Amino acid sequence: MRYYVAALAMLLALWQLAAYVINKPYLPPFTDVVLRMATDYQLLAKNLAVTLMRIATAVALDLSVGLAAGLAAAWLSEKISANLLRALILLTYPIPHVALAVTATAPHPPTYG
Repeated sequence: MRYYVAALAMLLALWQLAAYVINKPYLPPFTDVVLRMATDYQLLAKNLAVTLMRIATAVALDLSVGLAAGLAAAWLSEKISANLLRALILLTYPIPHVALAVTATAPHPPTYG
């Protein structure tokens, strides 16, 4: 446990040092990030709640579709279900899973302030 704390402290120190050396807006110092998180905690909590709700919705949809597909595969004859489900699975391979989850669970764009 002691090594994890030391590694985290080193990572944060390197972040702080890199932020001062690079001095660009895309790499703010760690202390600025912590202060911004402390001042905007309500917005952060709101967006975290929306994100967790989207994750829960995606998991529920994925589980329901997976359960339905599994029951259909068991109920249909082996040849029909194997061919049908194989085609459906192969059609989804080129689509990144993150894109499917975001598309399925994003009814409206998030608000940022």
